[in-house]
Amino acid sequence: MFGTFRTLLAFAVVADHLGGVPGTGAYAVFGFYVLSGYLMTMILHETYGYSASGFVRYALNRWLRIFPVYYVALGVSLVLVLVLGDEVSRTFHKSIGVPQGAGDILRNAALFLSFDTETRLVAPAWALTIECVFYVLIGLGASRFYWGTIAWLGLSVAYSTYLFLGDAPWSYRYFTVAAASLPFSLGAAVYHVRKRHFRMAMSDRSKNGMLAVVVGGICVNYALSAALELTELMGIPFYINLVLMALLIANLASHRDAVLVDGSVDKRIGDMSYPVYLLHYQAGLIVWLATPLERGDLRLFFASSVVVVLLAYVANRIVENPINRIRNKLRPAGHVL
Repeated sequence: MFGTFRTLLAFAVVADHLGGVPGTGAYAVFGFYVLSGYLMTMILHETYGYSASGFVRYALNRWLRIFPVYYVALGVSLVLVLVLGDEVSRTFHKSIGVPQGAGDILRNAALFLSFDTETRLVAPAWALTIECVFYVLIGLGASRFYWGTIAWLGLSVAYSTYLFLGDAPWSYRYFTVAAASLPFSLGAAVYHVRKRHFRMAMSDRSKNGMLAVVVGGICVNYALSAALELTELMGIPFYINLVLMALLIANLASHRDAVLVDGSVDKRIGDMSYPVYLLHYQAGLIVWLATPLERGDLRLFFASSVVVVLLAYVANRIVENPINRIRNKLRPAGHVL
Protein backbone atom coordinates (compact mmCIF):
# COMPACT_ATOMS: atom_id res chain seq x y z
CA MET A 1 0.00 0.00 0.00
CA PHE A 2 2.91 2.35 -0.70
CA GLY A 3 0.78 4.38 -3.12
CA THR A 4 -1.85 5.30 -0.53
CA PHE A 5 0.91 5.86 2.03
CA ARG A 6 2.69 8.35 -0.26
CA THR A 7 -0.49 10.30 -0.91
CA LEU A 8 -1.36 10.45 2.78
CA LEU A 9 2.11 11.87 3.41
CA ALA A 10 1.56 14.45 0.66
CA PHE A 11 -1.69 15.60 2.25
CA ALA A 12 0.01 15.77 5.64
CA VAL A 13 2.36 18.32 4.05
CA VAL A 14 -0.62 20.24 2.64
CA ALA A 15 -2.31 20.23 6.06
CA ASP A 16 0.76 21.85 7.59
CA HIS A 17 1.48 24.37 4.84
CA LEU A 18 -2.09 25.52 4.19
CA GLY A 19 -4.14 24.42 7.20
CA GLY A 20 -1.66 25.25 9.93
CA VAL A 21 -1.62 21.74 11.43
CA PRO A 22 1.72 21.93 13.26
CA GLY A 23 4.57 19.59 12.45
CA THR A 24 2.81 17.25 10.04
CA GLY A 25 4.79 18.60 7.06
CA ALA A 26 8.17 17.91 8.63
CA TYR A 27 7.08 14.47 9.85
CA ALA A 28 5.80 13.62 6.37
CA VAL A 29 8.84 14.89 4.46
CA PHE A 30 11.18 12.74 6.55
CA GLY A 31 8.72 9.88 6.04
CA PHE A 32 9.11 10.40 2.29
CA TYR A 33 12.88 10.26 2.72
CA VAL A 34 12.72 6.95 4.62
CA LEU A 35 10.49 5.48 1.91
CA SER A 36 12.85 6.75 -0.83
CA GLY A 37 15.86 5.21 0.92
CA TYR A 38 14.05 1.87 1.02
CA LEU A 39 12.68 1.95 -2.53
CA MET A 40 15.84 3.22 -4.23
CA THR A 41 17.94 0.56 -2.49
CA MET A 42 15.41 -2.09 -3.49
CA ILE A 43 15.22 -1.19 -7.17
CA LEU A 44 19.00 -0.98 -7.51
CA HIS A 45 19.40 -4.43 -5.97
CA GLU A 46 16.45 -6.04 -7.70
CA THR A 47 16.01 -4.15 -10.98
CA TYR A 48 18.93 -2.06 -12.22
CA GLY A 49 22.03 -3.42 -10.54
CA TYR A 50 25.26 -1.52 -10.04
CA SER A 51 26.79 -1.66 -13.51
CA ALA A 52 27.43 1.52 -15.48
CA SER A 53 24.50 0.79 -17.80
CA GLY A 54 22.28 0.02 -14.82
CA PHE A 55 23.16 3.35 -13.24
CA VAL A 56 22.39 5.22 -16.47
CA ARG A 57 18.97 3.56 -16.78
CA TYR A 58 18.27 4.22 -13.10
CA ALA A 59 19.34 7.88 -13.35
CA LEU A 60 17.25 8.47 -16.49
CA ASN A 61 14.25 6.85 -14.85
CA ARG A 62 14.62 9.11 -11.80
CA TRP A 63 14.97 12.20 -14.02
CA LEU A 64 11.77 11.30 -15.84
CA ARG A 65 10.03 10.76 -12.52
CA ILE A 66 11.06 14.08 -11.00
CA PHE A 67 11.50 16.73 -13.68
CA PRO A 68 8.60 16.67 -16.19
CA VAL A 69 5.90 17.16 -13.55
CA TYR A 70 8.14 19.59 -11.70
CA TYR A 71 8.31 21.72 -14.84
CA VAL A 72 4.51 21.66 -15.07
CA ALA A 73 4.30 22.93 -11.46
CA LEU A 74 6.99 25.49 -12.26
CA GLY A 75 4.96 26.71 -15.24
CA VAL A 76 1.75 27.01 -13.21
CA SER A 77 3.59 29.05 -10.57
CA LEU A 78 5.20 31.29 -13.18
CA VAL A 79 1.85 32.07 -14.81
CA LEU A 80 0.33 32.91 -11.42
CA VAL A 81 3.14 35.23 -10.32
CA LEU A 82 3.27 37.00 -13.67
CA VAL A 83 -0.49 37.58 -13.61
CA LEU A 84 -0.70 38.54 -9.94
CA GLY A 85 2.59 40.34 -9.55
CA ASP A 86 5.46 39.77 -7.16
CA GLU A 87 3.93 41.54 -4.16
CA VAL A 88 0.67 39.61 -4.18
CA SER A 89 2.22 36.18 -4.67
CA ARG A 90 4.86 36.79 -2.00
CA THR A 91 2.15 37.91 0.41
CA PHE A 92 0.78 34.39 0.20
CA HIS A 93 4.24 32.75 0.41
CA LYS A 94 7.46 34.70 0.69
CA SER A 95 9.34 32.45 -1.75
CA ILE A 96 6.78 32.41 -4.56
CA GLY A 97 7.47 35.43 -6.73
CA VAL A 98 9.08 36.79 -9.85
CA PRO A 99 12.64 35.41 -10.20
CA GLN A 100 15.25 38.01 -9.30
CA GLY A 101 17.74 37.64 -12.13
CA ALA A 102 19.42 34.85 -14.08
CA GLY A 103 20.65 33.08 -10.96
CA ASP A 104 17.13 32.55 -9.65
CA ILE A 105 15.96 31.35 -13.05
CA LEU A 106 18.78 28.83 -13.38
CA ARG A 107 18.42 27.50 -9.83
CA ASN A 108 14.70 26.93 -10.30
CA ALA A 109 15.12 25.39 -13.76
CA ALA A 110 17.92 23.07 -12.62
CA LEU A 111 16.17 22.22 -9.34
CA PHE A 112 19.27 23.37 -7.49
CA LEU A 113 17.49 24.79 -4.47
CA SER A 114 17.76 25.05 -0.72
CA PHE A 115 15.30 26.29 1.85
CA ASP A 116 17.24 29.56 1.90
CA THR A 117 16.84 30.17 -1.85
CA GLU A 118 14.99 33.48 -1.97
CA THR A 119 12.75 32.61 -4.92
CA ARG A 120 11.38 29.09 -5.21
CA LEU A 121 8.55 29.07 -7.71
CA VAL A 122 7.64 25.62 -6.42
CA ALA A 123 8.04 26.39 -2.73
CA PRO A 124 8.58 22.85 -1.34
CA ALA A 125 11.01 21.91 -4.13
CA TRP A 126 14.04 22.31 -1.84
CA ALA A 127 13.20 18.80 -0.59
CA LEU A 128 13.37 17.48 -4.17
CA THR A 129 16.93 18.76 -4.45
CA ILE A 130 17.80 16.71 -1.37
CA GLU A 131 16.02 13.69 -2.86
CA CYS A 132 18.09 14.00 -6.04
CA VAL A 133 21.35 14.16 -4.06
CA PHE A 134 20.55 10.87 -2.34
CA TYR A 135 19.26 9.28 -5.54
CA VAL A 136 22.74 9.82 -6.94
CA LEU A 137 24.56 8.65 -3.79
CA ILE A 138 22.43 5.51 -3.52
CA GLY A 139 22.83 4.87 -7.25
CA LEU A 140 26.62 5.08 -6.82
CA GLY A 141 26.50 2.42 -4.11
CA ALA A 142 25.92 4.15 -0.77
CA SER A 143 23.52 1.36 0.24
CA ARG A 144 24.91 -1.46 -1.89
CA PHE A 145 26.26 -3.58 0.96
CA TYR A 146 24.69 -4.57 4.26
CA TRP A 147 27.52 -3.51 6.56
CA GLY A 148 28.20 -0.38 4.56
CA THR A 149 24.56 0.63 4.98
CA ILE A 150 24.65 -0.11 8.72
CA ALA A 151 27.79 2.04 9.00
CA TRP A 152 26.07 4.83 7.05
CA LEU A 153 23.09 4.63 9.41
CA GLY A 154 25.39 4.64 12.45
CA LEU A 155 27.21 7.76 11.28
CA SER A 156 23.88 9.45 10.52
CA VAL A 157 22.55 8.64 13.99
CA ALA A 158 25.75 9.96 15.55
CA TYR A 159 25.54 13.20 13.56
CA SER A 160 21.86 13.75 14.35
CA THR A 161 22.50 13.01 18.03
CA TYR A 162 25.33 15.53 18.05
CA LEU A 163 23.05 18.18 16.56
CA PHE A 164 20.20 17.39 18.94
CA LEU A 165 22.27 17.29 22.13
CA GLY A 166 24.19 20.36 20.98
CA ASP A 167 20.89 22.25 20.72
CA ALA A 168 21.49 22.99 17.03
CA PRO A 169 18.82 25.13 15.34
CA TRP A 170 15.91 23.26 13.75
CA SER A 171 17.11 24.33 10.30
CA TYR A 172 20.29 22.26 10.75
CA ARG A 173 18.31 19.19 11.82
CA TYR A 174 15.77 19.33 8.99
CA PHE A 175 16.51 21.48 5.94
CA THR A 176 20.04 20.31 5.10
CA VAL A 177 21.39 17.44 3.02
CA ALA A 178 23.39 16.19 6.01
CA ALA A 179 20.26 16.02 8.20
CA ALA A 180 18.43 14.00 5.54
CA SER A 181 21.14 11.34 5.69
CA LEU A 182 19.39 9.85 8.73
CA PRO A 183 16.03 9.01 7.12
CA PHE A 184 17.57 7.89 3.81
CA SER A 185 20.04 5.58 5.54
CA LEU A 186 17.26 4.28 7.79
CA GLY A 187 15.14 3.39 4.78
CA ALA A 188 18.09 1.66 3.12
CA ALA A 189 18.77 -0.27 6.33
CA VAL A 190 15.14 -1.43 6.44
CA TYR A 191 15.65 -3.07 3.04
CA HIS A 192 18.82 -4.89 4.07
CA VAL A 193 17.57 -5.95 7.51
CA ARG A 194 14.36 -7.36 6.06
CA LYS A 195 16.29 -9.33 3.45
CA ARG A 196 18.90 -10.61 5.86
CA HIS A 197 17.00 -11.26 9.08
CA PHE A 198 13.24 -11.42 8.46
CA ARG A 199 12.55 -14.01 5.80
CA MET A 200 10.07 -16.02 7.88
CA ALA A 201 6.50 -16.17 6.68
CA MET A 202 3.81 -14.43 8.70
CA SER A 203 0.07 -14.77 8.50
CA ASP A 204 -1.95 -11.90 7.08
CA ARG A 205 -3.64 -11.59 10.47
CA SER A 206 -0.29 -11.04 12.19
CA LYS A 207 0.83 -8.54 9.58
CA ASN A 208 -2.42 -6.60 9.83
CA GLY A 209 -2.20 -6.61 13.61
CA MET A 210 1.33 -5.22 13.50
CA LEU A 211 0.21 -2.63 10.96
CA ALA A 212 -2.57 -1.46 13.27
CA VAL A 213 -0.14 -1.20 16.20
CA VAL A 214 2.40 0.83 14.20
CA VAL A 215 -0.23 3.19 12.74
CA GLY A 216 -1.68 3.63 16.21
CA GLY A 217 1.80 4.39 17.53
CA ILE A 218 2.30 7.08 14.87
CA CYS A 219 -1.02 8.71 15.79
CA VAL A 220 -0.38 8.56 19.54
CA ASN A 221 3.17 9.90 19.17
CA TYR A 222 1.93 12.87 17.16
CA ALA A 223 -1.12 13.54 19.33
CA LEU A 224 0.86 13.54 22.57
CA SER A 225 3.59 15.76 21.19
CA ALA A 226 1.10 18.11 19.49
CA ALA A 227 -0.50 18.69 22.87
CA LEU A 228 2.81 20.24 23.92
CA GLU A 229 4.67 23.19 22.44
CA LEU A 230 5.77 23.13 18.78
CA THR A 231 9.37 22.80 19.96
CA GLU A 232 8.41 19.45 21.50
CA LEU A 233 6.98 18.30 18.16
CA MET A 234 10.39 18.86 16.63
CA GLY A 235 12.28 17.23 19.47
CA ILE A 236 12.38 13.58 20.50
CA PRO A 237 8.89 12.82 19.04
CA PHE A 238 10.23 13.81 15.61
CA TYR A 239 12.84 11.03 15.81
CA ILE A 240 10.37 8.56 17.30
CA ASN A 241 8.24 9.23 14.23
CA LEU A 242 11.19 8.24 12.02
CA VAL A 243 11.47 4.85 13.73
CA LEU A 244 7.72 4.30 13.47
CA MET A 245 7.82 5.25 9.77
CA ALA A 246 10.56 2.69 9.20
CA LEU A 247 8.47 0.01 10.96
CA LEU A 248 5.44 0.98 8.89
CA ILE A 249 7.40 0.71 5.64
CA ALA A 250 8.79 -2.68 6.68
CA ASN A 251 5.27 -3.88 7.45
CA LEU A 252 3.77 -2.61 4.19
CA ALA A 253 6.65 -4.22 2.28
CA SER A 254 5.74 -7.59 3.82
CA HIS A 255 2.27 -7.57 2.25
CA ARG A 256 2.11 -9.11 -1.19
CA ASP A 257 -1.14 -7.29 -1.93
CA ALA A 258 -2.30 -3.81 -1.01
CA VAL A 259 -3.99 -3.52 2.37
CA LEU A 260 -7.58 -2.19 2.63
CA VAL A 261 -7.71 -1.19 -1.06
CA ASP A 262 -7.19 -3.06 -4.31
CA GLY A 263 -3.67 -2.90 -5.75
CA SER A 264 -4.75 -1.03 -8.87
CA VAL A 265 -6.66 1.48 -6.74
CA ASP A 266 -3.63 1.91 -4.51
CA LYS A 267 -1.53 2.69 -7.56
CA ARG A 268 -3.99 5.30 -8.82
CA ILE A 269 -4.09 6.92 -5.39
CA GLY A 270 -0.28 6.87 -5.26
CA ASP A 271 -0.04 8.50 -8.68
CA MET A 272 -1.56 11.63 -7.12
CA SER A 273 1.06 12.03 -4.39
CA TYR A 274 3.84 13.74 -6.33
CA PRO A 275 1.69 16.31 -8.20
CA VAL A 276 -0.22 17.02 -4.96
CA TYR A 277 3.09 17.78 -3.27
CA LEU A 278 4.25 20.03 -6.11
CA LEU A 279 0.99 21.89 -6.77
CA HIS A 280 -0.59 22.45 -3.35
CA TYR A 281 0.75 25.98 -2.87
CA GLN A 282 -0.51 26.98 -6.31
CA ALA A 283 -3.93 25.54 -5.43
CA GLY A 284 -3.84 27.37 -2.12
CA LEU A 285 -2.95 30.64 -3.83
CA ILE A 286 -5.92 30.29 -6.18
CA VAL A 287 -8.34 29.59 -3.30
CA TRP A 288 -6.79 32.37 -1.20
CA LEU A 289 -7.47 34.86 -3.98
CA ALA A 290 -11.04 33.70 -4.45
CA THR A 291 -12.07 33.53 -0.79
CA PRO A 292 -11.46 35.36 2.52
CA LEU A 293 -9.57 32.31 3.84
CA GLU A 294 -6.01 32.72 5.08
CA ARG A 295 -3.10 30.32 5.44
CA GLY A 296 -3.33 28.53 8.74
CA ASP A 297 -7.09 28.10 8.46
CA LEU A 298 -8.18 24.45 8.14
CA ARG A 299 -10.91 25.57 5.76
CA LEU A 300 -8.22 26.69 3.33
CA PHE A 301 -6.70 23.22 3.54
CA PHE A 302 -9.99 21.51 2.72
CA ALA A 303 -10.94 23.92 -0.06
CA SER A 304 -7.45 23.79 -1.58
CA SER A 305 -7.43 20.00 -1.42
CA VAL A 306 -10.28 19.90 -3.93
CA VAL A 307 -8.38 22.19 -6.29
CA VAL A 308 -5.05 20.40 -5.90
CA VAL A 309 -6.65 17.01 -6.58
CA LEU A 310 -8.04 18.39 -9.84
CA LEU A 311 -4.67 19.87 -10.79
CA ALA A 312 -2.89 16.65 -9.83
CA TYR A 313 -5.32 14.57 -11.89
CA VAL A 314 -4.74 16.70 -14.98
CA ALA A 315 -0.95 16.62 -14.48
CA ASN A 316 -1.07 12.86 -14.05
CA ARG A 317 -3.16 12.23 -17.14
CA ILE A 318 -1.43 14.69 -19.46
CA VAL A 319 2.19 14.40 -18.30
CA GLU A 320 2.87 11.46 -16.01
CA ASN A 321 1.00 8.75 -17.90
CA PRO A 322 2.82 9.34 -21.23
CA ILE A 323 6.16 9.70 -19.40
CA ASN A 324 5.53 6.44 -17.54
CA ARG A 325 5.32 4.59 -20.83
CA ILE A 326 8.87 5.74 -21.53
CA ARG A 327 9.98 4.85 -18.00
CA ASN A 328 8.57 1.35 -18.39
CA LYS A 329 11.01 0.70 -21.22
CA LEU A 330 13.96 1.38 -18.88
CA ARG A 331 13.21 -1.49 -16.51
CA PRO A 332 12.18 -5.13 -16.72
CA ALA A 333 8.50 -5.95 -16.95
CA GLY A 334 6.69 -5.99 -13.62
CA HIS A 335 8.68 -3.21 -11.96
CA VAL A 336 6.65 -0.05 -11.46
CA LEU A 337 8.88 2.38 -9.54
